[in-house]
Amino acid sequence: MKTFVRQTIKSNKTDSTVSLDDQNEYGGTLHDYVASEDLDKEVSIYNSLVSIINDERCNLHKLEKEVITLSLDGYDMKEISKILKINKTTAYRNYHSAINKIRHSIIDKK
Repeated sequence: MKTFVRQTIKSNKTDSTVSLDDQNEYGGTLHDYVASEDLDKEVSIYNSLVSIINDERCNLHKLEKEVITLSLDGYDMKEISKILKINKTTAYRNYHSAINKIRHSIIDKK
């Protein structure tokens, strides 16, 4: 699924938003790759996480948002460090900082 999303984003030259009906370079859609129930659940979870990340109450710094978003999009820390032109240690540090802030934000909401 991650590969499909990456291919679709590259072929459509769009931001990181992918519709369930978008076609990749081979003409396939996400519905062709996974069961609809699983896909709907994953999309719902992804959208919830993105809204939490963008919530101002999390107080995420720009780099933390970028690292955590790329991680959600399926990139590993090595790829993230190359994309953002930072070292891997900085990527890990920002990832863990973002996770902790998100946890505290979720706990504070309850």
